[in-house]
Amino acid sequence: MSGPYIKRKSWLTLVTESTWGTLPGSPVYIHVPCESYGVKFVPVNRKGAPAAGLLQHHHSRDVKGWPSGQIPVRLFGWHPPGLDDSPDMSLAQYLMTLAFENPETGDLPSFSSEWTRGPNVANKRHLGMRTGGASLTGSEDQALLLSLTCAGKDEVGQSVMTTGNSLPNDRFGFIEFLFEHCEFELNGSPIDVGSFTWTVERRQVVKCYNSTRPKIIRATDFVETFSISKPFDSDVWCDEVRALDPTSFHELTMTIRGPHLDTGEVDTEWTQGVIEFGKLKLLTEEEQGDDIVDQQLNFDVLKPDTADNGHTITWSDEA
Repeated sequence: MSGPYIKRKSWLTLVTESTWGTLPGSPVYIHVPCESYGVKFVPVNRKGAPAAGLLQHHHSRDVKGWPSGQIPVRLFGWHPPGLDDSPDMSLAQYLMTLAFENPETGDLPSFSSEWTRGPNVANKRHLGMRTGGASLTGSEDQALLLSLTCAGKDEVGQSVMTTGNSLPNDRFGFIEFLFEHCEFELNGSPIDVGSFTWTVERRQVVKCYNSTRPKIIRATDFVETFSISKPFDSDVWCDEVRALDPTSFHELTMTIRGPHLDTGEVDTEWTQGVIEFGKLKLLTEEEQGDDIVDQQLNFDVLKPDTADNGHTITWSDEA
């Protein structure tokens, strides 16, 4: 008896697609350490229920389906093979681009994902994956966590993906971005933050038409929010909520970083992302904590009345 497979002996690789739902002829595999892999093929079921004199059902049938689910990952400053040209980028930048960029694009860039289980016990490959939602969170004593909510075109299993691609020997670069290395500025002034959550929801629509697999997976919206918890040290933000002022907006800058371990620019140590929100609208404030009290500020992220998007991310390697 072989017994059940070991979860930690599984691994995830992503491949950027040039044609939606098609694995490239010479795929470039990006190895992505993940907390878990929640994507699976989800069928849509139909039960026949005609008036036939019975309460019990005689008919149940899966009529269509597609892969969907969440991929929680950490951010890494390492520049892995496969991302070393056009342009050279870190694994963090690659994942954050999938999560948060292209806010005005309906048909988003797609990727294939291969989950090698076991290994080679129950492998599966998902094709035509698009990110319909994402969240980035951070809090004290934790590494930053990025969760991608995805939907795709199709899934193939062990019979097609008989062997996973080889693991790289050089895994030294998997050191996460930590919350303690983050910096925050609110309206131009540094601010102490206990936690943050950044979310995007694209309200992605799947249409199969007269097929058993999707013909369209398309984003129809871009709803963006940002929240922080800070020391509850004044009544300023409570006053703003009470004021109901439609012209009051705020700016916030968040800097995140992680070591690239000599895979980035020469004479630098860190891969750094500077995320700027140019127009935040305060929605609510909430009290947190039973002893030391913090205040959570919940913002809508809006597009400024300029050519800029609701957020910008600038990546660089820094000393």
